[in-house]
This record gives sequence, structure tokens and C-alpha cells, in this order.
Amino acid sequence: MLYRKSLTALLALALTVGLTACSSKPPEEPEPPESQPSVSVMAPVEPEPALPYVNPLTGEGCARDIAQKRPVAVMLNNLKKALPQLGVSQADIIYEVPAEGGITRMLAVYQSLEDVGSIGSIRSARPYYIELALGHDALYVHAGGSPEAYADLKSWKVEHIDGVNGGASHDAVFWRDAERRKMKGYEHSLLTSGERIQSFWDDSKYSQTHRE
Repeated sequence: MLYRKSLTALLALALTVGLTACSSKPPEEPEPPESQPSVSVMAPVEPEPALPYVNPLTGEGCARDIAQKRPVAVMLNNLKKALPQLGVSQADIIYEVPAEGGITRMLAVYQSLEDVGSIGSIRSARPYYIELALGHDALYVHAGGSPEAYADLKSWKVEHIDGVNGGASHDAVFWRDAERRKMKGYEHSLLTSGERIQSFWDDSKYSQTHRE
């Protein structure tokens, strides 16, 4: 009887040890640390050097002293049929003023003609545009004008370039664009350029610096 109890106890002990061994798990390996994103360090950006001069029409810096230069004011067509306009993005100031018939025209003012390129299409003068140009002491560029505008140009002694009644020297400043003339009409085809205006100005008696 004692032998049977001892055998039973040994078997129970062996079964307990076996179950413990089967249920035990190997120790889990620690997970590797999450990789940290690499951080790139940018070199400090050097500020652009300040330009030494100021455009008097925009207040922006510029490389050359142009404050004493007289600007140029150019009459521009603003009819839908005449689009696209040329030289608008290079202008320092643009005035848009209602004209007769509910349409508007534009006066583009350039402090410098350098790299302006083609400008147009050019339209006729009106008294209120002439007054705007005189407010800047600008050389006024147009193609014809109303009777009142011509009277003001004369009585106010306005220095101007006329693409219709200006004579041969003025005619050299303008040209008719063949494609525009064909597609948009004769009255929407007259163009000029910064280079041609400057060339005329250099050979004329008109002052290029502000008058007293």
C-alpha cells in the first residue's frame, strides 16, 4: 500500500514538472528602438544685399540712381478686341480712366525704359490723361487725340510723341503690327517700344531729367 502511494506521488510530481516545462515560454527579446528621423540642418540663408537706390514711383530698390529721370507716360488701348496688351507688366504705375462711350483707356507710366520691350497698342490723347502725365513731369506718348487734347498739348507746352500727327521723327517711334492689323483692325495695331522711345528722346531737345 505504501509503495502504491509513493508511486502515485512520484507520477503526480513528474506530471507537474512536465506541464510546467511545456507551458514556460522563452524570454522575449526586446524590440529594437524606433529609428529616429534624421534631421538635416540647413545653412543660414544670407539676406540679399540692399540695393543702393529707390524707384521714386514704386518705392522699390534699384541698382541705378533714376530718381531724377523723367518718366514716360504711354496711352494704351483697353478694349477687349485689342488684347493682349504689351508692356503692361513692366509699367511702374497704370491709370485706368473711363473714356467716352463707357470704355476705359490706360496710361502706363515707366520710370525707366530699360528692358521694357514692345508697348501697345497705342491710343489717342484726352485732356485728363495729359493732366495725369504732367503730374509726373512725364514725356507723353500717344497716337492722335481729341480737339481739346490737342489744344491742351499746345497751351500747356507738353513734351510729347504723337504717332498720328507728329511728323517723320515721331513716325520712327511707332510701327503697325501686321498680324494685329489683320486680326484686330487698323486702329488696334499701332505699337512702340522702350528702345524706340529712348532713341527718339536721345536725339530730341526734350529734357530727360526733371525740369525746374
